[in-house]
Amino acid sequence: MGRWAERLRQIQNPIQEFNDNRANSANSPPPTRPIGTNDAIVRPPLEQFPGEWSNGADRLLEMAWPRLWTPGRWSTLVDDASTFMRVWAGRAAALGWGTLDVFGVDPRAPETGWHLMGLVVLLDGAEIVVMTEEGARLRLRSGIQQSFRRPDADGAVPVWNVS
Repeated sequence: MGRWAERLRQIQNPIQEFNDNRANSANSPPPTRPIGTNDAIVRPPLEQFPGEWSNGADRLLEMAWPRLWTPGRWSTLVDDASTFMRVWAGRAAALGWGTLDVFGVDPRAPETGWHLMGLVVLLDGAEIVVMTEEGARLRLRSGIQQSFRRPDADGAVPVWNVS
């Protein structure tokens, strides 16, 4: 596994220890829950999301920005991918999201081909609030919430294959 897998491994242990300590404390409040879910805060095992996602996220970190993207937009995309991998990748995989649903782009117009954009590519700094099998709810930088439906990714390619 790549750098993403190692980073997740490093943060999983302290989070689990924190949750274990809170659960064992008689005076502690109940575990907090992520917005929009009924699950306690738990980081999924690394094996629960596709290795292609981890390898692709590593490639995004190493790539120079492609000519078809503006430098600022590319930088935001890499940051969004990082956040997604740390927070949402396991849940997305468990809900059946595929590589192109998350990281897909139109190979001819990767920054502007909205009809084929995967979730991470579309974020542009927005925050994922909740994910379901059908889509996600996003909080834009302005605070407005927007719905995202999984795309029909026929014809899309993973963003890390765009040069």
